[in-house]
Amino acid sequence: MMRGLRRFFRCCRMMFYVVMPLVLLVAIGVGVLYVRLRHGPIGFDFVVAPIERGINAELAASSVRIDGAELRLGASGELEFRLRDVSVLEKGGDVVLSSPLAAVNISLAALTRGRIVPRRIELIDPIIALAYSDESGFVFERAVPRPVPARVPNQGAPSTPLKQDDSVTAPNTTVAVRTVRTGHQLNLAKMLSDSSYRARQRLDATSYLTEFGLSNATVVVDYEGQRSSWRIDEASVDFNHQRQRSLISGRALVASKQGPWAISFLTDEREAADKLQVKATVRDLVPSTLAAAAPPLALLGMFEFPVAADATIVLTRSGEIENGDLALEFGKGRARLPYLVQPMDVTAGLFKLDYDGKKRRWDLKPSPVKWADGTIMFSGAMMDVAKANEPPQWRFGLDGKNGVFEAPEFNVPPVTIDSWTAQGSIIPRRGQVDIDEFRLAGGGGVATVKATTQAGPDGQSMTAEFSASPMPLQTLKALWPRALATGTREWVGKNMSAVDFQGGTLRFTNGNVGGVDAGTVTVSTDLERVTANFGAKNLVLRPMPEMPEITIPEASVKLVDNVLDIAMPAAETTLADGQRLAIKDVSVQTDNVMAERPNGQISLTASGDLAPFLETVQSLPIRNLRDAPKLPKAGEGKVDAHFDIKVPFIPNVSGDDISVSGKARITDGRFGKVAGRFDVQGFTLNLDLTDTTLDAKGDLLVNGVPAKIAGQRLLGPKAGQQPPIKIMAKLDDADRTQLGLDINDIVQGVVPIEVLLEPAANGPLAVKLHADLTNADMTLDHLQWHKAAGRTASVDAEIVSNPNHDTELQRFKISSDDIAAEGKIVVGSDNKIKQFEFPNLMLNVVSRLDVKGSRGKDDMWSIDASGKTFDGRNFFRSLFNVGNGPDRKGNAPGAAKGARVNVQIDNVIGGYDVSLRNLKMQIETRAGNLAALDAKGTLDGGAPLSAEVDKSTGTRRLLVNSSDAGQVLKLVNFYPNMQGGRLRLEVNLDGSGPAEKTGILAVEDFKILGDPIVSEVVSSADQGRPAIQGRHNVTREVFEFDRMRAPFSVGYGQFVLEEAYLKGPLLGANLRGKVDFKTRHVNFGGTYIPLQGLNGALGGIPLLGQIISGTQGEGIFGITFAVQGPTANPQVIVNPLSLVAPGIFREVFQMTASDPKVQIRGDDRVPQDATAARVRQTSPDESSTGQKTKRASANGKVKSKPKKPAEAQAGSIDGWSSTTQPSQ
Repeated sequence: MMRGLRRFFRCCRMMFYVVMPLVLLVAIGVGVLYVRLRHGPIGFDFVVAPIERGINAELAASSVRIDGAELRLGASGELEFRLRDVSVLEKGGDVVLSSPLAAVNISLAALTRGRIVPRRIELIDPIIALAYSDESGFVFERAVPRPVPARVPNQGAPSTPLKQDDSVTAPNTTVAVRTVRTGHQLNLAKMLSDSSYRARQRLDATSYLTEFGLSNATVVVDYEGQRSSWRIDEASVDFNHQRQRSLISGRALVASKQGPWAISFLTDEREAADKLQVKATVRDLVPSTLAAAAPPLALLGMFEFPVAADATIVLTRSGEIENGDLALEFGKGRARLPYLVQPMDVTAGLFKLDYDGKKRRWDLKPSPVKWADGTIMFSGAMMDVAKANEPPQWRFGLDGKNGVFEAPEFNVPPVTIDSWTAQGSIIPRRGQVDIDEFRLAGGGGVATVKATTQAGPDGQSMTAEFSASPMPLQTLKALWPRALATGTREWVGKNMSAVDFQGGTLRFTNGNVGGVDAGTVTVSTDLERVTANFGAKNLVLRPMPEMPEITIPEASVKLVDNVLDIAMPAAETTLADGQRLAIKDVSVQTDNVMAERPNGQISLTASGDLAPFLETVQSLPIRNLRDAPKLPKAGEGKVDAHFDIKVPFIPNVSGDDISVSGKARITDGRFGKVAGRFDVQGFTLNLDLTDTTLDAKGDLLVNGVPAKIAGQRLLGPKAGQQPPIKIMAKLDDADRTQLGLDINDIVQGVVPIEVLLEPAANGPLAVKLHADLTNADMTLDHLQWHKAAGRTASVDAEIVSNPNHDTELQRFKISSDDIAAEGKIVVGSDNKIKQFEFPNLMLNVVSRLDVKGSRGKDDMWSIDASGKTFDGRNFFRSLFNVGNGPDRKGNAPGAAKGARVNVQIDNVIGGYDVSLRNLKMQIETRAGNLAALDAKGTLDGGAPLSAEVDKSTGTRRLLVNSSDAGQVLKLVNFYPNMQGGRLRLEVNLDGSGPAEKTGILAVEDFKILGDPIVSEVVSSADQGRPAIQGRHNVTREVFEFDRMRAPFSVGYGQFVLEEAYLKGPLLGANLRGKVDFKTRHVNFGGTYIPLQGLNGALGGIPLLGQIISGTQGEGIFGITFAVQGPTANPQVIVNPLSLVAPGIFREVFQMTASDPKVQIRGDDRVPQDATAARVRQTSPDESSTGQKTKRASANGKVKSKPKKPAEAQAGSIDGWSSTTQPSQ
């Protein structure tokens, strides 16, 4: 025994010395190899042939070809072979699978038995080509590998459909794919079963294979010419084979447009059971991504929602399904049905199905589904009824219970479904679904559908027939699917409040509405056709939220080949205040309701009262109506209108998408008070509305005054500057009174006006006024300016309303040949002028004034006038007003009570080039009468002039005083031949009896220079005979006078001189008489007294003096004379016989009445052409030309006086006038 032990230890020692070096060498070699592999792979091409032989020896029906090999470290540090360009070939040599790279781990268990077989295989960037045909089923396609540049691994691509000639690119490989109709048919279940059996029996290499994987794999499927490509980012299959049982599990992550989805499975096959059980799960799959794979899957293109599935299937080893159960749960998404352009929103659902392979029958257990419009519980069954050699045809029947349809956005109660049934068939191979009968009943209504849909490579075609029974509006709103005619559904739901729906039918056909490509719907208007017929009664709707409700007794809807025609014979709209507007002949038309943007037209005719029509039209939120100017809503009248409304039939249509064109005629229109002051009535207006313009023309009465209106409004966002609206009228005096324009005391005659209403960019309308005053007579009394008719003149102004409700005439401009003024006028709410400002008023070229005034609460004007120069000649002429009788007094209608005028002018130009300097004057007038006056100024030469109104005696007395009477009379253009003298004028402004004014003019110590009438009277008296053709030239003479006193009275167009006298050292005269401006006749007479100082010396002797000097103390010698005849051509008559008559008898020879008075006559109105009559004024120029006045001798011979110039013939005599109007 000891010997045996020694021998054993000796052998062990020998083994140690022999094996240990070998172990050390192997360890060193492994270490060196590991270090080397850490720096990169090592080429092992020499093992390619042994590997090929080892693998091919284990394969029964295929072979492997490898181009190269290398050794490298795997991800977990183990040794791994990388095989390059691995191809799997069928028996005929066709390549059915190629991979640029493959990672292989050799099975050590097999290696110990002398077999080189893989334990793990991973194909990197492989391409797998499959083809399907009815004859062969699924087969591997032949692929020819072609090297291409490498790309980054793990770069997946989503699945995309390929066309017939497309090629598929994988990393490092390009394969040209062509369809084959022969090859090894794939039966996946049988392959798994056979492979598992061989593995359990250890008959081939599959018994050592524990893991198979794919990385960045591309799978190309050719389904009868329809190709698709799929990217599998990663996939792995684990094999666990035991003697009596095989377990195979796998998982894969597939890329898609909707995001990656995952699939996993577990197969369990027992030797004794002879069956294969498969459990599979799918997560995050969107069915529409599978639609492009094959026509049987095309129907899945309608479903765009995530699906999770759990399935258990029992198969025979031949691949036949014995039974199974399936649970499908889907989440929130959309379903695109062929006849729904808008998708149907799906919320959630759970389907539970059982399958019986022997009966080829699916049973749907009660399964809830919830979508946007409601919920329902489905149950039913589906059975394959196909005959032999026919593709599967599944006949189905569905039943819905506990269903509820909802439309909460329309505030209607949910509708409970009484019944929901559907029957039909599905042929997956053809992508065909036939719905033989679909019936939905609930809420008092019934809807039925029959439809057929066919999916194909170019999309889906469909034919459907819908019918609906009469039903309540609430039921219609709730049952109407949200995805069916979305825009119309929303409009009906929100805007229709009542309807008796009469039901109807609809037929829909199309050639291609898409659905094959995931999530696409392509509407082909050439292939889709819709025909429908519906009826409704007693509709109450609101077309748009801003509009009033419309009541429609009856409406019919017809669709023929997509052409829509909705007819409503009559309708009526009711406003909030109860007013109604009748609408008739309403039609809604569009040529293609299935177009992507159907363009429709609504035509209607409206007639009735104006007010509801305007309110209805202006409530429309339509673009060109919104841009049109707003009309007053308080209008009355009648209207007839026709409108064509163009509107796209799309969801969420807005006013900017709608346009209106049409014509309207408004008659017998009345707007009542506009702007608080103008009564607009009796207008006729024609309106023409287009997409771009609104034209308006018509006639109207404003406060009874006829006017015309014309305007155009440019519509749209690019309209730019708007043209003005024009209102035109011709206003006479009566028209202006009717309009409340208080200007007839300023303007008389016809005045054409034009009012422009110009739209402003921001703010109210700009109102501009233009008036042509050419044919009008215009007078500014306070300035004594007058424009006769026929002289060009115009007024322009901008009319603006201020916050005080006053109207301002800004930039008020008067233009004429002798006036120019620009300023502002303010008109109050009572239509009366209350303020004006003219900072630069120019009159007669010479006058420059700053004039402003305001009307106070006491209805009195406060006027301030100042300036450097004022031409006062017309003003001074107006002072000699002889009146037209008592009716001249008082205010004109609407005129102010009076005025307070404050004047400060540096230089006032008067007659005969005489000026008044530094005039300061305060005037107050009341009721047309002078109430107060205080004026002071300085005449040329330095003499003062003052005027005032004295009321101390209880009457109004005008007192004028100056130390230079001659300058005063020249200034006022009264008499040019007086020099010097002290003047005092006293005028009783209240008059006496019929005389409107009485007064006394007194002048002392003055001279008369070169008066031709005085000279002629003197010369005639000296010669004792009349001047008949003997004196054509009168010598200019100077006559001195001590005193003149001239009492006078005026009234009723008459000027009466009462026993006036002049006394001087050399001559004197008495004068009395009258000038009648109405009859244009003069009659003055008196006594000329030569040598007044000596001749009248005896007049102071009592009794004797009156006998020989006359009753007035004229003198011993005197000659009577008279000035008589028409005012345009009077005659001077001298009676020489009176020279020798005693003074007491001289009155017998007087040729005028002894006591002239102002006389009252029935017709006291002055003719218009007589208002400019003037008393002739004699100038030095007239005496120098030798003009003479006719005189008559005692024998009565009279000689005519030469005619006056044309101006004098028009009624101008010595500056006197019967009215305040100046001469023209």
